[in-house]
Amino acid sequence: MNFKKQTLTFMIQALCVGSVFANVSQTFERNNTHDESKYYQIAESRLGYVLSTFAAQSGVVLSYDPVILKNLNSQGLKGRYSVEQGFKQILRDTPFNIGKRGETYILVPKEVQLKQSDLSGAKDLMLPPESEEVPRLQKIVVTAQKNRLQPNTIQLDSEHIQRFRGTGNGDVFSDVTGVQLNSIRNEAGAIDIGIRGVQGEGRVPVVIDGSLQSTHTFRGYQGESDRTYIDMDLVSKISIEKGASTDKFAVGGIGGLVKVRTIGVDDVLLPDKQAGMLIKGSIYNNNKTPKISTRAEEQEHYLLTDRLSQSHFNNGSGTVAFAYKTDLFDIVTAYSKRSVGNYFAGKNGYERYKKLDADVAVVNTGQEVVNTSYESDSGIVKFGINLTDEQRIEANFRRHIQHAGEVMAAYWYKHYPDDGTGSAAWYAPDGREAMPQWGGAKLLLIRIVPVIIIILKIMHGLI
Repeated sequence: MNFKKQTLTFMIQALCVGSVFANVSQTFERNNTHDESKYYQIAESRLGYVLSTFAAQSGVVLSYDPVILKNLNSQGLKGRYSVEQGFKQILRDTPFNIGKRGETYILVPKEVQLKQSDLSGAKDLMLPPESEEVPRLQKIVVTAQKNRLQPNTIQLDSEHIQRFRGTGNGDVFSDVTGVQLNSIRNEAGAIDIGIRGVQGEGRVPVVIDGSLQSTHTFRGYQGESDRTYIDMDLVSKISIEKGASTDKFAVGGIGGLVKVRTIGVDDVLLPDKQAGMLIKGSIYNNNKTPKISTRAEEQEHYLLTDRLSQSHFNNGSGTVAFAYKTDLFDIVTAYSKRSVGNYFAGKNGYERYKKLDADVAVVNTGQEVVNTSYESDSGIVKFGINLTDEQRIEANFRRHIQHAGEVMAAYWYKHYPDDGTGSAAWYAPDGREAMPQWGGAKLLLIRIVPVIIIILKIMHGLI
């Protein structure tokens, strides 16, 4: 028993001594690595660049303030040097010395006295002890997550939609690269989206709350268009995918895909609130609401306005929404009304276009453009039930009523007194022109979309 104790003690002592020798050997080898000479060839450049390059090639850690090396140059370094010799050669004609703290080399001004000034034989040059404690930073945790969006996908959030709302429903796309809208002011308040020059015939489907909303519209001599009717005041998010997509809604969409999400409970409620209301509105004076007669004869001779009145604020919009939620269910209702009048043609750059005929330039500079006004009433109701933490049922109801003018090529002409295009008994007042301004067509759009959302949770270890 005693023999075993002595043997165990001897083995422990031998192990400890061996560890000490091994540690000393490793330290000696590491220090010798920095003492070994190595061939360097660093071109003439900024002093900071030369120092950083030398430290990287020699495999040491260098710490310095780049500000103090600003506008200082170095001749570079060429030849065989050890680490200390290399630093000394680079800093030969500079007001700096190199010091060492632990395994880190530090650049200091020459007026700072070092413990040992002979860098060639120094094994561990130390700076003078600091009078103050070195500040230590607390642990910093950096987190990140993978970007789930494809490179060709653009997301427009509610902040972007409100910032670029404008007067037309298509104004929110005005700053999106690669996205064009067909006749944004002349589409009866609808949006007809094109992506990278591809448009129409279902090439760019527009999906609202999981339901395809594009309406194929025949426009006579002006061809066809895919129109989508939606009030942007009721929209929360828009996702635009450019090019062909593998999304389930992108069947036939060779140009791209646009997915729209209407406002939900979280867009109305404040954080940690169970119920709330949202009210917003706007008013503007940059267009004119036409006074349209109920008689077809008078609609055909609508007198044009040549000057925009800045004092008439007779157009605008208003939206009100209410939301309520519990752990079991949530509901949101919203109503939006918008009135947009005829816009006025611009005045700048008109001289760059060649005027072929007096009858061709139907709209003069700064003149009212007829049949571009619209009024819309939109409502939405969304109700959802949380069956479990993984399952949810949601039903959406949307109703959109719109009265809008339509710019058609067949009616794009002006009336002149007794010119044969209108009634011979009708005469325009002096200095006034007339064009057909129709009462506007009525559109009723009702969508009911039931949605079943199942959230699958994959537990750790299950496939």
